[in-house]
Amino acid sequence: MSEVPPIHKKIAWHIRDCFGGDMTVKNYYGDNDNITIDILRCEASPYEGVASFSTVGLSDMLGWESSDGTPFGIELVGAAHDAFDEFANLLASAARMVKRLEIHCKPHQILEGVVADYEVSSTMCHMICVDPFLWNPGPETLDLGETMTVWLQVLPISEREFQYSQSNGPEAMLDQLGSAGYDILDLNRPCSASTS
Repeated sequence: MSEVPPIHKKIAWHIRDCFGGDMTVKNYYGDNDNITIDILRCEASPYEGVASFSTVGLSDMLGWESSDGTPFGIELVGAAHDAFDEFANLLASAARMVKRLEIHCKPHQILEGVVADYEVSSTMCHMICVDPFLWNPGPETLDLGETMTVWLQVLPISEREFQYSQSNGPEAMLDQLGSAGYDILDLNRPCSASTS
């Protein structure tokens, strides 16, 4: 087993302090792309019956620069009800897509087909990146000296929500999702998008 890079340890402990609870970290291997991703999991976060997840090491792929020129990378976070054991696989698959296609994630970035590929939901197909909002306080920017790490939360969305986002913009789609009041941690929640 290879030694865990010190920066990855700092990232793991930083997000664990945000999530709270005991953490486990597991490596996920992609059969089709040979890309491995570490996923951290904390139980009962942000509350009982829910687990929170984060990539660890995705931010090695530096894609942005801050206003002062410091390069930074992105880690992805998400959460799901305990019953959805496949969420860690979904997050790992999203991270592998980001690495494979060299996607420089930003808020409202949609990772197409990530959920549909696993056939674990009857309604959700894609994931959209948003600023983290489930945790209070949420994950803050981690200064690692020469680089920084920031976090984006991923939310599963349906095909119709994706199409609505394409036609009306992601903010309108997210507003509609919020107004619908559906449980966003339920991978089989109803679609919120109207047909317009």
